[in-house]
Amino acid sequence: MKPIEMKDLQNLKSNYDKKPVQQALKRVLMKNDLANLFDKQEQRPLTQFRFSNEIKTMSVTYQKQSGRCWIFAGLNVLREIIAKKYDIKSTVLLLEVTKDQADLFKRYWTQLKLNPGAFNILGGNCSTHASEAFIDAKILTKGIPGLDTPNNLYKQLSEKYIGKCQTFSGYIGVRNKGRDLYDLVVE
Repeated sequence: MKPIEMKDLQNLKSNYDKKPVQQALKRVLMKNDLANLFDKQEQRPLTQFRFSNEIKTMSVTYQKQSGRCWIFAGLNVLREIIAKKYDIKSTVLLLEVTKDQADLFKRYWTQLKLNPGAFNILGGNCSTHASEAFIDAKILTKGIPGLDTPNNLYKQLSEKYIGKCQTFSGYIGVRNKGRDLYDLVVE
């Protein structure tokens, strides 16, 4: 095997630069998020927006508008241990929304994860950002009324979606049925 020399690299670059397809691909790669590039549009109708791992968890906690999400996230491990010890249960609200609404919500939340900005440091809390995602997805038309709390967001959603939502309380998780299908498990 012969060593790669500078002239070999220059030759490869010259050949690469001569191909219009390579230049177009380079522009696409530079201007787009890789997750969007590799998203198979033909697979979207087959996608189930459900969790694949069973995670027993609790309901959200009230943190006011403190910007302390990161503290709450870090303490959730301890919270789960205490919940089991003292038999504390979770609540989940399932909403019936359109596929477009689900896609818009997922897109907003994915973008927030990819580019959180000052989310982890300044202003607003997780309820604020969840509310913004619901508004962007056309699930809600306005922010959380009253104090910006998870409980008020829950109340706002459950009142707007009367007959199109279900509330479950207990130890909550999901069970994989195969083929991207899952059952909600409430114990």
